[in-house]
Amino acid sequence: MGPYYEEFERLRRADQARFPDPERTIFRVVKGSELKSLRDSYKSSGFRGHHKHPLAHGGPAIPESGGLSYTGETQIRKNIAPDLDWDWYPNKRAKKTVWHAPDPGSRIVVPGPNPGHAAATKYWRKLERWQKKNGMR
Repeated sequence: MGPYYEEFERLRRADQARFPDPERTIFRVVKGSELKSLRDSYKSSGFRGHHKHPLAHGGPAIPESGGLSYTGETQIRKNIAPDLDWDWYPNKRAKKTVWHAPDPGSRIVVPGPNPGHAAATKYWRKLERWQKKNGMR
């Protein structure tokens, strides 16, 4: 976790469904063909969700129960509705839009990514940039 351990702990305490317990988790750097193989295995599995223990940090492609958290996200390409006025959408240049249902039972979708999923992804990407900068990745 390097210099980001305290941030990790803060995020984990706030959203334990998206972050693994560091006392019970072995972290390691996974990259290249090994990472590609894990991603391919996950994509072909049919499962959906956020890996609580990310693949690039040693997580399994097909996690045990509780290893995937709900995102409710879906992507829709703007070109499937070319007559729709997309000026209201936050990212004007995007070719696809991201929407999320706040919880599994929700019957509404909200424009934009799931905030909890976005925060987790942002953290792990920041950690990966630090690892690259310091020759670990």
